[in-house]
Parts: sequence; structure tokens; C-alpha cells
Amino acid sequence: MIGYVARTDRYGQTQNIGQATEVNLYALKRIAEDTTLNTKTIVEEFIHEKYGKETVDILTPVFMETDDIILSVFYTLGLNMTSHSRFELDYPSIYGRHCSGKWLKNPVISVGHGINETFHYWKDVVEHLSPARYKTKKTKDGEMTVLYQEVPWVIDNMWLSPEDKMNEKYC
Repeated sequence: MIGYVARTDRYGQTQNIGQATEVNLYALKRIAEDTTLNTKTIVEEFIHEKYGKETVDILTPVFMETDDIILSVFYTLGLNMTSHSRFELDYPSIYGRHCSGKWLKNPVISVGHGINETFHYWKDVVEHLSPARYKTKKTKDGEMTVLYQEVPWVIDNMWLSPEDKMNEKYC
């Protein structure tokens, strides 16, 4: 690596400085200074500096679980369920513009963590998680939906139905 860019704020509405997420910026700084450092060492340094030596043993296990926590909270079956780091199911871009299936030749995801199944991004994931109004060509006002603008072949292939399909398996 010869450099990096880190977004620390979005439209003045998000903030990393002064929050636990500041550890990400600290990690970028420290790994740029010393590429031999490991994640645990960097996290322990951050906690010691920000919260005090006495909290290192208590907070380190929590910080070390954040990747799994983030994946569990912000991603459902591989679909990013957020709008600028806010959990938001009613955001049309989730189901078309930001769906990883958009860029995959074979749009499937294998999910482990005790589920151990393979899902088609469109026929399974978007079909069951998206509200019906986002799975059509046009909105009720006659405008093209985000999904149809971004991935018209999904509608054209009839991989989605204009119905709410959320069920126990997908929640």
C-alpha cells in the first residue's frame, strides 16, 4: 500500500471523531506508521489512549468483535441495509443501486453462520427483503424506479414480483 483515503464525515451528519469508531482512523494512522502491527495491538493502544489503561482488558474483546457486529447489523443475507451507516429498510437504493448482485456474473451469495445456504441476490434476497413498491419498473407516480434504472435486466428476467414477500425465513 502506498496511500489511502478515509471518509470521516458525510454531509456533516456523521462523525467518527470522539466516537468508538475513531478506532478506524487510529488504525489507518498506526498501520501506515508501522506495517508490522496487528489488529489487537492497535486496538489495545487506542483503548489505552482514549479510555484509560484500566479499561483495556474489558473493552478489547468488545472492539475485536465489531466486524461481526457490523456485518450482523448492517448486512442481511449480504445486502447492505443502510443509508450512510443508518439502518434503513425503506431506502430504494439498497435493493438496486447498492446490491452486490448487480456486479456479479452469477449473482449468488453463500451465507454461513449456521444458515449455510446459497441465495440468489435477486430471486431470494431482494425478492424477500424489498418492499413491493421498489420491485417494479415504475413508481405509482410513473417515474422509473431506482431498481429499474440501475438493473433493468432483473425486472426483464422476472426475478422479482411486485409483492411483499417477507417471511419468517428471511427476517
